[in-house]
Amino acid sequence: MSPASVSGSVSKLRCRMLLPAMLIAIASVCGGGTRAQTQEIAIVSPQENDTVRGTYTIAATKPNPDEGWVSIVVTRGPNIKEPQFLAAVVSPHQYRWNTRVRRQGKRLYPDGEYTLQFSAHKATGEPLGKQTIPLQVQNDVDPSEIGDGVELRHQFSANERSPYDVQCDSSLQLSEQLRPLEAALGSMRSHLKLVFTQATMSVTEEGGGILRNTPREGIYEAEWEAPRLFPGLGRTHTVSAKANGLVLPMRPELGRFGFGELYIVLPSGPVKLGHRWTSEAAVMPEFGYVQRQVCPAQHIIEGLEWLHGQKCARIRSTYAYTGPVIVVIQGVGHNVQTTMQGERTTYFAWETGQVLLMEETNRHKLMIDLAQVGQRPAGRRGDEDEDDEDEDEDEDEDEDEDEDEDEDEDEDEDEDEDDNDRGRRYYRRPGFRGIRRGALTIPWGEGATILASNIVVPDTGTVFFAQRPMVMPPRPTAAAPARGALPAVAADSLVVEVPYNVHIRIERRQPSPAT
Repeated sequence: MSPASVSGSVSKLRCRMLLPAMLIAIASVCGGGTRAQTQEIAIVSPQENDTVRGTYTIAATKPNPDEGWVSIVVTRGPNIKEPQFLAAVVSPHQYRWNTRVRRQGKRLYPDGEYTLQFSAHKATGEPLGKQTIPLQVQNDVDPSEIGDGVELRHQFSANERSPYDVQCDSSLQLSEQLRPLEAALGSMRSHLKLVFTQATMSVTEEGGGILRNTPREGIYEAEWEAPRLFPGLGRTHTVSAKANGLVLPMRPELGRFGFGELYIVLPSGPVKLGHRWTSEAAVMPEFGYVQRQVCPAQHIIEGLEWLHGQKCARIRSTYAYTGPVIVVIQGVGHNVQTTMQGERTTYFAWETGQVLLMEETNRHKLMIDLAQVGQRPAGRRGDEDEDDEDEDEDEDEDEDEDEDEDEDEDEDEDEDEDDNDRGRRYYRRPGFRGIRRGALTIPWGEGATILASNIVVPDTGTVFFAQRPMVMPPRPTAAAPARGALPAVAADSLVVEVPYNVHIRIERRQPSPAT
C-alpha cells in the first residue's frame, strides 16, 4: 500500500472515532441529558440511607432560590411507583416531615425503607430537574431493648421546670338525620390553646414530688363569643404527685387547674409489650369549665416508640363516664347528663420517668332538653312558647290578637315551609315520619334515641311518654310499610341524645427541636 493510501485510511478512522464524541458533547451542551437536569437541585438533608424518626426537617437547594419552588414526594420502598405528595416549598426549600402521623389509629409511614424525590420548578411551573434519595424510617423501639420488662415510674428532680403545650377542641358530631338540631344548638364548637409550666418544688421520700402548675398563656375561642384569655392566668396550683402517677391537689379550696391533675395510675412491677391492667384515671369530659373526673380505666401497652429522642411506652387507655357535665349552648352554660366513652394515648419515657405526650378523645351522648335550652332556630318565628308569642306582639302591635289559634298554627307551618330549606326537604319526602317541636323537625330514622314528654299527635289528642326513651323505628318503605299511622308529632318538651366530641392534647415541650 502506498503512503498516500495509508494516510487517507488513518484520516477516515480518526473521523469515525471523533464523530460520536462530538455528538455526545453537543447533546450535553443543549441540556438534553438527565445529568444536566439533576444538577439544578441538590439535597441538603437527609443524607443517603439515613435513619429518621419523629418530625424531621428535609431540605434542598437550587439555583435562583427566590424563583420558583421545590416539590417533595415520598414513596414507601425503593421504587417511585405510587408517590405521595408531601409539600411544595419556596425558599429556603425546607419541610418538617412528621413520620409519626396517624390516621384512624394507624401510622401513615410505618417503619421501613422509603424514597424521597425532590423536583425543582421555575416560577412558570417548568421543571428544572429532580433528585431522589433512599432513607429509613424507624419510630418503633425494638422490644428486645426492655429485656424481661421495664418499670414505669415517674421521676422528679427538685427545681426542675417544664413547659407544656395544650390544645383542645370540641364540637357537635351531628348525622344528617339530626342536622336540624344545629339551628337550635349551634355547632357548640370551641378551641383552647394554652401553655402552662410545671415546677418541682421538692421530692418526697417515696419518690414522688410536690409540683406547682401555673398557666402562663392561653386563648379560648368559641362560636358564641369573642376570643378571651384563659381564666386564672398566672395563678399557681400546688399538687402532690406520686411515683405511680396519682395526682392530688394540695389546696383545692384555692381553686383547681384540671390540666395539671390528669393522670393514670401505673402498674406495679416490670411490664412488657401487650401488658394489660386496670386502674383509675383522671379525665376531663369537657375542657370549657376545666372540671376533671376520676373513673376506672383499662390500659394496654400497645407499642414501644421513639418520641423526642426518648424511648417511650405507648399506653392506650379506655374509660367511660356517666353523669353531669357543663356544656355551653348558644352562649349559656347548661348542666346536662352525658354518657361518655373515652380513649387516651399516653407516651411515657421510662428512662427519664416523664409523660411526654397525652392525647385523648371523649365521645359524648348529651341528653339535652330543647325546652330548657329555650332557643329558637335562627331566622324563624315559631310557636315554641308564650315568650315567643309575646315577642311577636311587641314587634307588631297591630297584629290581630283575636285570630283563631288554629289559623295561627297554620300560618306558622306555612312560614316554616317558606323559611326553612332543610325542613322543606324533610316535609316533602315521601313517607316522612318525624317529631316536631314548634318549627324544629327531627327526622324519623334508624338509631335515633329520643326522650319526649307531652307528645301531641294530630287528630288523636295528647300522649304522655313521661321521659321514657323512645327508639325510632325504621322509616317505612314499599317493601316494609308502616304499621298504622305514624304522622309527624309536636312535643312541648323534647330531650334529644346529641353526639358531642372533645379532643385534648398535652405535650411536654422539649428544649430543642427533635429529629
